[in-house]
Amino acid sequence: MAHARVEHPLNTTNFTIVYLGDFKIGFSYETPIAFYDYDESEWVLRQNDWGPTTGKHLNYFFRKEDRQRLNSDEFEARLSKYMKGAHV
Repeated sequence: MAHARVEHPLNTTNFTIVYLGDFKIGFSYETPIAFYDYDESEWVLRQNDWGPTTGKHLNYFFRKEDRQRLNSDEFEARLSKYMKGAHV
């Protein structure tokens, strides 16, 4: 079974990063907003469709070299595809 752990890096319960085996996913409230793609060596980010709090959560992952944030449909499709290949 994969090792699991949960982290609240901003010391708030509404922002969570879940680590499960080699899979990392960030949540704002209960919504997935980012996951780490080891093949690309980067966090894949969803665009902010909600507001300033989720914006702060997304900014935790953002770096200048990150690619553009994906719209909701693109993010969900990429996350689904990645999860099928992840060793969770």
